[in-house]
Amino acid sequence: MTLRLPTDLDLALDDISGQEHTPKSALVAEAVRQFIDRRARAAQIERGFAFALEHDREAIERLADA
Repeated sequence: MTLRLPTDLDLALDDISGQEHTPKSALVAEAVRQFIDRRARAAQIERGFAFALEHDREAIERLADA
């Protein structure tokens, strides 16, 4: 895989790579992993809200009116 980054991001990644003594590829892989995990958590939260609205709509509406 080839990844093209804007110069400013590439330079910042070079700096971090040197400071952390970690290859740039490992840093990018971790960033992608975190991005995927955040999206999965967000989807899980959305499914939870949808479930609650479907199964507890009446209780939620009573709470809103309180």
